[in-house]
Amino acid sequence: DALYKYYQKLAHLKSQHPCLKQGNFEVKVVNDKQNTLAYRRTHEKSEVWVVVNNSSKTRTIRIPTEKEGLKDLLSGERFKGDGKGVDAEVGAFSGRLLE
Repeated sequence: DALYKYYQKLAHLKSQHPCLKQGNFEVKVVNDKQNTLAYRRTHEKSEVWVVVNNSSKTRTIRIPTEKEGLKDLLSGERFKGDGKGVDAEVGAFSGRLLE
């Protein structure tokens, strides 16, 4: 039941954010040692960062953006920026969709 609800939420987000189904795909952060990845999806005025931690430990991933902060579309959690980037904590074997 929880997995079904999670997939429903992902489908809803995809319908609300055009960049998740079309537009540009730019890999911005790759760290092979920490098994982390961040890429940006953009389409017209829509922009979402997809951040993935494929390691067995929680990682902090620096998102290279000038934005003052980003919000996780899945959890609602907010991460503050410093004008040069946003540090997002991502759990083990997990990911975030940040806007």
